[in-house]
Parts: sequence; C-alpha cells; structure tokens
Amino acid sequence: MSTWPPEEPVCFVDPLTGRPLPPAPEPEPFPMAPPVEVPAPDRPILDNPLRVGLSVAGGLTMLSFLLVVVMFGGSTQQAAPPPRPVIAEPGRPQVVPSIIGWRPVTADDNPFVYDVPPDWAVEDAGMVLALEDPNGNPLSLHGVAHYQNGFCAAQDVSSRAQTGFSTIGSDEVRSPRDAARESVLQWADAAFSSADGMLRPEVTLSDPRAVRVFASSVEATEITATIHPAEPSPCGAPSATITAVALPLSTDPASGRYSVHMILADQEVSNALPNAVSDEIISTIRPTT
Repeated sequence: MSTWPPEEPVCFVDPLTGRPLPPAPEPEPFPMAPPVEVPAPDRPILDNPLRVGLSVAGGLTMLSFLLVVVMFGGSTQQAAPPPRPVIAEPGRPQVVPSIIGWRPVTADDNPFVYDVPPDWAVEDAGMVLALEDPNGNPLSLHGVAHYQNGFCAAQDVSSRAQTGFSTIGSDEVRSPRDAARESVLQWADAAFSSADGMLRPEVTLSDPRAVRVFASSVEATEITATIHPAEPSPCGAPSATITAVALPLSTDPASGRYSVHMILADQEVSNALPNAVSDEIISTIRPTT
C-alpha cells in the first residue's frame, strides 16, 4: 500500500515527450504596502480648574488676599459679548437683560440675576471667587462681573470694580440690615487688610437705606462701606467702597441664607465706577426665573 505523501518528491512529466518538467518557479510574494504610522490623536488639554492670583477690588490689586477662581466646566478665557438674548447652558432658562444692550450675569448656585453694561467682563456662571479673611473665615462671590478688567499691566489680574452675590446664614444675622452690615465688614477686612493680616483697614459705614429690586416689587437693604486700605498696592486706589444689598430672606426661604449683592469698587481714580451705574446695576437684581 502506498503512503501519502510519498517519500520521494513528486515529479511531473510532459505527456507528449515523457520528459520531466522543470520544477515550477516559486511564486513571488504579494507586494505589501509599507507600514503607515498613524499618529496618536491629540489629547485635549483641559483648562486647569483652579486659577490663582492676587485679587482686586480696589483695582483688584488692592486686595492683598489669595484669590482662588473655581471653574465648574467652561473656560476662563473672556469671550466677546454674545448676542442678545443670552441662552445659558442646556436646561437653564433663557435670560434676557432688563436693560437693552446690557449683559445679564447669572450663577449656577444662586437663583438671582443682575445686568451690567456691555463693556464689562462677565465670568462663567459656574465660577466662584473665594477668599479668606485674616481669621481664616471663607468668603465667596457667585455670578461675577468685572469693570475695567485687566486695566493694570503690572498685574495678572486687575479690575476697577467687581460685582457678585454672596450669602450669609440666617443663624448668623437676624435681618437684611444685619446681613448687609456684616457682609461689608467681612469683605472689607478680607480685601483690604495687610498681607500678613496684622493691620486692618479704616472702614466707615453709611446708614442703611431701602432700595427697590425685582422690578421695584421688593424692598432690599443697602449699606456702603468706605475703606482706606491698610497698605498700598500696585495700581491700587487711595480708597474703595463696598456696597452690599441684602435681599429679604423670603426671596429664597428654602436656603436659610440671605443673598447679598456686592459691588467692590475703587474710588478717587479717574476711571472709577460711576455711582449712577452702580445704582442702575442694583435696580436690575431679580429672580432668574
């Protein structure tokens, strides 16, 4: 019985001559394309969620505290003023300014909105300005906008005024008047004390006055502090003001906190924020919805 495959190599013959045929040539290998290096896709470089610098309220350079800016999504770059009306993030209500041509300012974690003139820089709704007073107590502003932003070439961060919402617990104060007074004192101490916290600023408080917000349907309480900083700083002003407008607790009862709108502004400089503009900004405070 023969075996397969045979031990001897198979030989093919020409059927006409009987002569062995030469072995078939080896097939040429199929040409292969040279390997192509595919570069790895560029990884997006995410904005650092923390931005640290020296803050300003009197020119955002007079504040000698550490400023921490926390972004919850979004970029820290300032964009050109968007067309009106402003449509916020998906799921958030459309916000239209109450003054034609102005820009609405909102905060993700605050139920109120206000407007600023079109030349102001408006921060992302998820950004928080946070600082500590000399005793280590934290303070923060939500829904922030800046006037004369970047005016000082000698500082990375500077502005002649900034606005935003702060809050204070109803267990700390008993009325909007107390909320406004305590807020301006806390911010004056934090923003205008010496860098080492050993020297405190000179602070003079105005009498409380009633102001109308929510399209004149709600009465709030306003107190202004006039401040002379404990020590000078580059691009600073001789004095500054902090105006606090405390809303009634009934405007946000579930939070258990008074919402206080703050305006920190340089004084005694040529490009100071006009008082009339401050008053107009305050008049635009209203609920987001």
